[in-house]
Amino acid sequence: MNTLKAGEKYQCSNCGHIVVISKNCEGPRICCGRKMKKVEPK
Repeated sequence: MNTLKAGEKYQCSNCGHIVVISKNCEGPRICCGRKMKKVEPK
């Protein structure tokens, strides 16, 4: 099971769409038919 935590950012590697997780939920987030990748804070 893949838990997404509130406040994490995910980005679609295909279209570049960014989602901020508003509350803890089960993943993965899908965009353009692909799993979104977690954006690591710099």
